[in-house]
Amino acid sequence: MRFGAIIVLFFLGAFAAHGQEDLELAARYSPVFHQFIGHHPRADLLAALDYDGDLNTLNNWEHLDNYPLLGTIYYSVVSTRTHWFLTYVVFHPRDYARFCTLEICHENDLEGLKLTVQRDGSPWGRLRLVEAIAHAHILAYATSPEVQGKQGALLPPPLLEDGHPMMTIEAEGHGVRAVTHPEQISSSRRLVYRFDDTSPVEPSWPEEREATYTLVPIATLLWATLQLPIHLPTLTNFFTYTHPFLGLPMLLPGSLRGDNYSDNRANLPWYWTYYKDKLLPKGAWFLDPALNLLKRFSLPEEVARTYEDNVFLAPVP
Repeated sequence: MRFGAIIVLFFLGAFAAHGQEDLELAARYSPVFHQFIGHHPRADLLAALDYDGDLNTLNNWEHLDNYPLLGTIYYSVVSTRTHWFLTYVVFHPRDYARFCTLEICHENDLEGLKLTVQRDGSPWGRLRLVEAIAHAHILAYATSPEVQGKQGALLPPPLLEDGHPMMTIEAEGHGVRAVTHPEQISSSRRLVYRFDDTSPVEPSWPEEREATYTLVPIATLLWATLQLPIHLPTLTNFFTYTHPFLGLPMLLPGSLRGDNYSDNRANLPWYWTYYKDKLLPKGAWFLDPALNLLKRFSLPEEVARTYEDNVFLAPVP
């Protein structure tokens, strides 16, 4: 493969997680996940990408019942002068169904959400938007009527638990949605995950109905470690993204490889996009969240375009 001027190593030296402040902010807004449980309960438990001790994504379906599944959420914090953008990524080793077909099931599953928080001068800011990943769609929820969508109406505001957005995760397919009404979480077949800074343990379903998850920076595993040459065989659907400030092309992997049922269906967060999106290039929803905010939403406050902290576009002007 000839890369020419294409950036492959993604600005080495900028991968380190940006410290305790990012973790504290991510913990402050850490979602409460109501994980619904299907006919194979272990396949619905939150897991780390390397839950089986390796980063070979082609054995995750087979290893599901042989290794502990410890609640893990991958997160990132990107900031401008006016807003914070917090992304949370959920991993399951299987996207499954009671009767699997090529159209439905696949090895590895990545879903998640992004929060937009206004930096209003208070220590933690003000939550403005929730954008949730539900398969091939992004669902946008406004926390206030003054936040409007430029492409259409936004969904009702999410319910909060002590300031933490309440989210549901489907059984089997694992699409993520915000809880906007208590009826959404009336089912007894659900396991509630909350962030805790102690080491998680695998919950025993159905005896245990609450569990914890830990937060791991996207920058250290999904972004940096996975993209080292030794791990390239686990990645696929490469695409070119043009750095919005430097104008340089970046060759990025779009998906994790998987070979059970439908191949290569677990899309990395920088491959997530609105369905049939014509506003932004692929990659921009995650990598350039300020542009997404400006193009897609109308807010009464100022929206700064340049970044104070964005490890994924480092260096930035």
